[in-house]
Amino acid sequence: MNDTAPQYRLFAAWAEAPLAFTCLCLAVVTVIWKTVGLAFLPGWEEIFGGLGSQYPRRVESVSPAWKLGYFLMYGVLGTVATAASVLVTCRRGSLSSPAGLAVSTWARVLGGFHVLIGIHHTLWAATRGAWGHLTLEQFDVPGLYVIGGIAGCATGLHGLRLLRSQSADPTYRIVRSKIAVDGASLLTFISVLIFFPMNALGLPRNALLEQVAWSLVFVGPAVWLLLDAVISRTPRSGSLPSRDAGQR
Repeated sequence: MNDTAPQYRLFAAWAEAPLAFTCLCLAVVTVIWKTVGLAFLPGWEEIFGGLGSQYPRRVESVSPAWKLGYFLMYGVLGTVATAASVLVTCRRGSLSSPAGLAVSTWARVLGGFHVLIGIHHTLWAATRGAWGHLTLEQFDVPGLYVIGGIAGCATGLHGLRLLRSQSADPTYRIVRSKIAVDGASLLTFISVLIFFPMNALGLPRNALLEQVAWSLVFVGPAVWLLLDAVISRTPRSGSLPSRDAGQR
């Protein structure tokens, strides 16, 4: 697939900056949650717990090693990677220009993180939730682990493409994979974005809504990555003469 050619369309170019900044905010929230805690937010702690909770673990409290791992992966590394994504967005040139040393370096930072995330999610799917201790059978989502595994592999491949970025690569190639992984990352957080306001407002739990929320967590990234694969193969007429020409 010749996705490096600037005459190809760029999927969801309008979302590049909003996704980058939103993912950075979520990573910072994760750091705060895993350090000082978010118990002061009504409805937050009610999301997480053992079997039967909205975000169920196989055990009520995971081991210290897993807690540290999640803090380092989603909190520390997530903040570094999403900050790199923001820097790419703010500092990049036109889509058809060479990325340059700084942008390609930040892209590699983002890519390394998503290779790790892709492996983590694929292992979770392959072990049917044993890896990571997240078990979702109670929500009865069809094809749960198959869809999760496919999305994990696709995310990891985009991460690998970013990890291999070179300064001579067209900016288009980096931005395309960056939008793909940033969008998929945000969509994996959608269940929490649904459960938190529900709990904060004191609304009763709804089994159907929780099933839909978790379905979106898996179907959403898969559809996002599929749309990217299809649209980014579609030739466009004309060239990309300016920085934002791909955003039409």
